[in-house]
Amino acid sequence: MLEFGAFVVLCIYTGATLVQTCETQSLVKVSQQTYARTVRAYIGVDRIEVTHYWVDQDGKDIAEKTRTPKTTKMVIEAHIKNFGNVPGEQFSASWKIFANGVQLPNPYIPYPVYALFPGQDVVLIARVGEPAYSAIMGGEQTVDLDISIRYEGQAETCEREQYGSAANSFAALGDSCGVPWKYPITASP
Repeated sequence: MLEFGAFVVLCIYTGATLVQTCETQSLVKVSQQTYARTVRAYIGVDRIEVTHYWVDQDGKDIAEKTRTPKTTKMVIEAHIKNFGNVPGEQFSASWKIFANGVQLPNPYIPYPVYALFPGQDVVLIARVGEPAYSAIMGGEQTVDLDISIRYEGQAETCEREQYGSAANSFAALGDSCGVPWKYPITASP
């Protein structure tokens, strides 16, 4: 009888140990998933700045934060930042700039592939001059950006942004690169 009682206790203990083992494996899996989601690079567009320029009588570029009757071009700066807590390895970024769906020449030096450290940002810079500048400021054309970001461990992402001249800023339109523009942002009447 004592042997049977010991066998029952051993079975109960074995069952409890098995349940604990399964629960521990489940917790380990959740912990690994949480770690993978939190301890990684999160790289994306931080902000896009626009500066307008005009040329004085000495040929010097004068910067303005907003459009004035004198301004004839604008410089667009897209700031891309690592919001994560580990470096984004094999990072690279590029963009395409469109005016009314027609790609503009973009004479910038693309960033080489390297590590983007936590909190660090890089800036893509382009200039839009005449005649596109006046058409954009007059609301006759849109400026569209397709910003592509690549880094190790993540699929390439592409974020679309569109400039609104009334607001003098860009609006994020999500991951829709390559899709033709149909509905440009317009100023409210």
